Amino acid sequence: MTIEDLRSRVRGLDKRLFQDELYRFVWNEIESDRLDPAAKSRALADGVSNETEMKSAYIRHRILSLKDELQLLERQFSAIQADQEREKRDAEFKVKRDEKTKRHNEIGEIVRGAFLFILSGIFSLILVGGMFAIVALNIPESVDMYINVLLIIAFFGWLCLWGFFTWKLCVPAKAEDQSEAD
Repeated sequence: MTIEDLRSRVRGLDKRLFQDELYRFVWNEIESDRLDPAAKSRALADGVSNETEMKSAYIRHRILSLKDELQLLERQFSAIQADQEREKRDAEFKVKRDEKTKRHNEIGEIVRGAFLFILSGIFSLILVGGMFAIVALNIPESVDMYINVLLIIAFFGWLCLWGFFTWKLCVPAKAEDQSEAD
């Protein structure tokens, strides 16, 4: 039986049962002649004169040593659990942060798209209104030139918006397709 086996057996035991398990563990070491060198050295250092005193001193020293080892294992186990819990919390935080960022980006795309759509509508109204003004109304030539300039600006603005929409609709889809293929 190893110290880890002993640790799993004594978890949750009350003081008396805990002590019994420790004594059982030490007695198995004595019977199988697998004595802990440090506890054996301490027992010999006590100046024992016979084998019975040696076993008694060994048991006393080994029990103390086992208690220390179990406490050390428990602290290490607690530290590992704390690290795992911290990593889990960090991963959950990262997922939530990524979801929040994704939502903000989606909202930004919607707002941007709505703004560009409205701007496109304004340019279209200027184009249609300008053409109507030229065709249907008799406008003096001095004003006609300004309307033509306004129409040209609106037409190129509308063309730029149309190009931007086309690019925005096509490019992200291609990038997603490539990432899915990888």
